[in-house]
Amino acid sequence: MGVHRAAAARRGRHPARRVRRTGAAPAPRPHERPSWGSQWGSQWGSQRGAGLRRRAIPQPMTQPTSRPMTCPATIMVVGDSLSHGSDGDYTWRYRLARHFAARGAPVRFTGPWTGTRAPPRAHRSPPHAHRSPVGGYRPGIGFPGDRHYARWGRLMEEARRNIADAVAAHRPGHLLVALGFNDLAWGVSGPDRLLAHVAEFVDRARAVRPDLRFLVADVVHRTPLPSLSHLPGITEAYNARLPGLLAALSTPRSPVVPVGLAAVYDPYADTYDGLHPGLAGEFTIAKAFAGAFLPALVAGRAG
Repeated sequence: MGVHRAAAARRGRHPARRVRRTGAAPAPRPHERPSWGSQWGSQWGSQRGAGLRRRAIPQPMTQPTSRPMTCPATIMVVGDSLSHGSDGDYTWRYRLARHFAARGAPVRFTGPWTGTRAPPRAHRSPPHAHRSPVGGYRPGIGFPGDRHYARWGRLMEEARRNIADAVAAHRPGHLLVALGFNDLAWGVSGPDRLLAHVAEFVDRARAVRPDLRFLVADVVHRTPLPSLSHLPGITEAYNARLPGLLAALSTPRSPVVPVGLAAVYDPYADTYDGLHPGLAGEFTIAKAFAGAFLPALVAGRAG
């Protein structure tokens, strides 16, 4: 995404209590154990940053039934910086993978890329100082099979044109899509054009695999910036119309499911710079996608 990214931000490791209007993040604070209740505190297996503004945390989703889950689900995350992450992040993709593993859900991630955004060249150590290496995750964690199709600055305008090739090459059964912020914030598309591109994205991907299943997130809000005073209005307009479009695109063989991120993602509590997810934001995004995705697995519709 990269819109007004704060130079001093610590890449999401310590969510800010409240982000300054300049976008700079406060100094990191010590961690504390999450106060989400025993279910999510234990299942997600991590810590929530201290100093967050109090807000209502979404309730844990219902427990899965005992119906067996058959073949592994193959997931491709299609997104921008919120999904890609920066060097040293956990990422919400990792949180989602951990949650699936804890529940015994047979899931495999696919896509052309791995890792996170590489650190700036000035921070790279020899002999790789002149390369563009893939960024890593938080030291000490393991994320095998971390493939994805997310990149900083990604646009739906771009993704609609190359999604068919990616589906043909990597054969996902499910697309988890979180795009659109850059299209709106950078003036590439307004709500009408962005909705048309979402429809084209679905049609082109489905032409390659007619039984492909989609989970499509709406666009999150960021903290206010004078240069983007128009953004809240057009984001609301797009988000209000997206569920209707997705319902119209959905078929019994190839469902298109909305994922409501905007309603649960708090740019003051969930981010480190007013937009990109910190520790709390990673959980918020992962939980929203898991809540929409796991019922399909429980029903045995993995692919």
